[in-house]
Amino acid sequence: MTGHIPHLYVEDILHSGSALELTQDSLHRLRSVMRLREGSEVRVFNGRQGLWRSYVKLEGRHHVYLGVDCALKEQPHVMNDLTLYVPLIKPQRLGNLVRQAVELGVNRLVPFRSAYGGGSYTWNGSRMEGVVVGALEQSGRLLLPEVCKPLSFEDVLRGHDSRYPLFACLEHGVGEGRMMWKVLGDFLQGRKASIIVGPEGGFSAEEHEWFQEREGIHPVSLGRYILRSETASSLAVGMWISSREGF
Repeated sequence: MTGHIPHLYVEDILHSGSALELTQDSLHRLRSVMRLREGSEVRVFNGRQGLWRSYVKLEGRHHVYLGVDCALKEQPHVMNDLTLYVPLIKPQRLGNLVRQAVELGVNRLVPFRSAYGGGSYTWNGSRMEGVVVGALEQSGRLLLPEVCKPLSFEDVLRGHDSRYPLFACLEHGVGEGRMMWKVLGDFLQGRKASIIVGPEGGFSAEEHEWFQEREGIHPVSLGRYILRSETASSLAVGMWISSREGF
């Protein structure tokens, strides 16, 4: 029985016989984390050309690179288009939220500031892109999600296309939210949707009014318990993805 073959994201154009130079971070992970040696197999992808087989090559004493062998899998098409609006919370927890969302299949991540969250936290785009890449390598996904710049809560709702559902995850007993798994039954034919999850303090009374007044927004409940933002995000995304394609 063979062990797990690691996946590695690269930005290069892939073709048989090409040599991929490694960044310092990639080289460190291959040597120190994955413990790979010359001749070890690595699956590489760039988010555009599918999955390719490559092997660790050593030239001289110190030059390590990847030699690309052949394509293994074509680039998949986007079957489900899901946007997740994520609250700006503590950086470590936000990283966990993003990682879990990418592993589950989110196509677009949009951070936002609201009345009760995000004011004291900054968005580190480069760090979050690293989290996204790590999640892709871990999960085996080949589609590179879009990571957007932060918006205000108001801009999120103003920019929403009412032709597609936006599920607003509310605390149990707040507003008119139905259980999300029941609401999803009304949208089984749709392949494009958005989910918004609030910060620790939830949404303000004014923000709840925005949800009620604008078209295409569906307040939903995730259950009887009060969940952290990252837990609520994973639960909501998992429900939507499983209702479309299963696991």
